[in-house]
Amino acid sequence: MADRTTRIVLITVDSLRADALGLYGAPPATPNLDALGEEALVFQNAFATGPHTTQSFPGILASNYPTTGGTVQNLASRVSVAEHFRSAGFSTAGFHSNPLLSRSRGYARGFDAFWDSLPEPGGGVQHRPPRVLDRISACVARRSPLLFGLARRAYRASARRLRQIELPHESAETVNERAIEWLRSAGESFFLWLHYMDPHWPYATRLPGLSERERKEARRLSKEALRRPGRLREDDVARLREFYLREVGHLDECLGRLFDFMKGAGLWQGTAVFLTSDHGQAFMEHGITFHGDLLYDELIRVPLIVKAPGIEPATRGGVASLIDLAPTLCQVAGLEKPGTFEGRPLLGAPPREAAFAETAFRLFVSETPKRVAVRTAGWKLIRSAEDGAEELYDMAADPGERRSVLASRPEVADRLRALLEDHLNRERPRLERRHEPPSGAAEDETVRARLRALGYMDEAE
Repeated sequence: MADRTTRIVLITVDSLRADALGLYGAPPATPNLDALGEEALVFQNAFATGPHTTQSFPGILASNYPTTGGTVQNLASRVSVAEHFRSAGFSTAGFHSNPLLSRSRGYARGFDAFWDSLPEPGGGVQHRPPRVLDRISACVARRSPLLFGLARRAYRASARRLRQIELPHESAETVNERAIEWLRSAGESFFLWLHYMDPHWPYATRLPGLSERERKEARRLSKEALRRPGRLREDDVARLREFYLREVGHLDECLGRLFDFMKGAGLWQGTAVFLTSDHGQAFMEHGITFHGDLLYDELIRVPLIVKAPGIEPATRGGVASLIDLAPTLCQVAGLEKPGTFEGRPLLGAPPREAAFAETAFRLFVSETPKRVAVRTAGWKLIRSAEDGAEELYDMAADPGERRSVLASRPEVADRLRALLEDHLNRERPRLERRHEPPSGAAEDETVRARLRALGYMDEAE
């Protein structure tokens, strides 16, 4: 059980698979995170609540499953852990550059200092087409939908070139700069959330030491992986994974510099440091790249490392869920968790019997997921709500989830179905609808541009 601390740092990394870290068995070492693991409680089998950022972060920051509240796009009706800390007197700050976690989606709530690398609401010039152009566009759309569609695509392509967005996210170095500047005057009671994007697609865009030939190769393969993954050869996929692991290695170096600053500033001892990821990344294990709407372990198994005063370093087996992360943040700070949190503290408690993950092709509009999984220490059951199809995997004998044993192990399937039904029929907390800050036209377009550059075409429409 951890001692109470008033200094807490939550580090989340986008698209970071557990098996990309040395302490989880990756061939390339990640020395700084491996060293963190030597001081920490390392959960070997931790799972996100969904395979996308928007489906995972309600679990991370608000301890809610994606289906709770009927929508997953923002924190509009959820109590975030940052709000809870600030109401308890903690200084709070959050720094990242993921447009899916932007101020306009409610993620700034609860933070005294918040930076998402997007324009401040109301700041800058909002370029609005004259109303007469609106009327002309509407007329063309009615009379010639095909022509309008072609013109719109041409406009968007031109606008993307004019905006000259070199990369869809800021570097780990930039996030570090923000964090270190804030930590210099943070005081003795703070909650700091840092989200790093470097392992996210596209790969190897800013890695030091790459030749121009390698950068061109990385850009080509990244584009192919997003648009036409079926054309990738086996050696292409291996090369993509190599670029991805090099991104993870670079991130490890940057986190090492952050940790060194904290140690030099006397902040390391006595500060709780949590590290996890929102989801993994696929490399054709089940026919997709990027992070699609599947619930296999390459997409939902994530690292979970907890360093806190009073915790004895250890490796914990069993199953853990990120639904329990926010309650554990409260636990180490000596705070009661809010009543809307669906998880429970991880420390001093036995492992979960099962973890649950849900997906609905990124957009939830009801409390019924289109696909759901239940994962125990040894088994996984995946169910499609669209046609009722199920898959059952023996994770000890088949960790790659290649052969469903649904027909041969009916007793296991029945046990996992019962757990799944309990989860789907659980009593959900009542969430209060809140007013979201309006986002300006300029911010909206910047968000859409960033999403397109990150490969999220449907969220950008």
